[in-house]
Amino acid sequence: MRGTTPRPSAVCAGSPVTGACRLVIVVLVVLASIGCARLGGEAFQPTHNQVLPLGPDMMIGQTFRATSAELAGADLLVATFAQPADPAGKLEVVLRDAGTGQALRTVTVAGSQVPNNAWLPIRFHPPVTAPERAAIEVRWTSPRPIGLYASAPPPDGTGESQERLTENPYPHGTLLRDGEIADGDLAFRVLGLHGGRALPRVILGLLGGIASAVRGRPLFGVVWLGGLAGSVALAVFGFRRQRSAR
Repeated sequence: MRGTTPRPSAVCAGSPVTGACRLVIVVLVVLASIGCARLGGEAFQPTHNQVLPLGPDMMIGQTFRATSAELAGADLLVATFAQPADPAGKLEVVLRDAGTGQALRTVTVAGSQVPNNAWLPIRFHPPVTAPERAAIEVRWTSPRPIGLYASAPPPDGTGESQERLTENPYPHGTLLRDGEIADGDLAFRVLGLHGGRALPRVILGLLGGIASAVRGRPLFGVVWLGGLAGSVALAVFGFRRQRSAR
């Protein structure tokens, strides 16, 4: 009678590698669930304290760090000041490599498509290979201005403490005004397509999100670290019990 080859069990079941992988997954889930990081997320900055007017011969933009292998688009929070945007106007959005200045993609949106107090989707067809650092530049052709929501210092240099706290909420980039770096950040979000080479960027973005969340809030940091340590300890204890029961 011919012998049969035993069927392999689940991939690496019970091995130290599998245990380590499970532990990493648990830690990442804990980080995401308590709001200290966004797993695999692209840049998203929704905070704003004012609307920056945008007219002809002006440029407003934002630099950011990509975590994806490719960029499929971006969303901008726009305003038309309680009246329809000039249908004859055109909104031009240029995606650049912030390191070299090379224009990677240009998208034009008709004025009739610009909403008031809403996110405007800008899409890149086909997606663009993501540079290490990217920049979005926005221009508007009509003399009837539109606006871009942003978190920036008040124009007169004064403001409440809450406004000052939100002037630079995005730690991996900055506001651009007429080609110059400015204090603050646009309200924006980036749509990315992840590939294998994006993993290091995702991890860096995760760590950056953690640092940003606990910076300046020591009490929250202590509570968060305590919760994280407890979660990891429970995970390790559970894995050890599972192994000893086999």
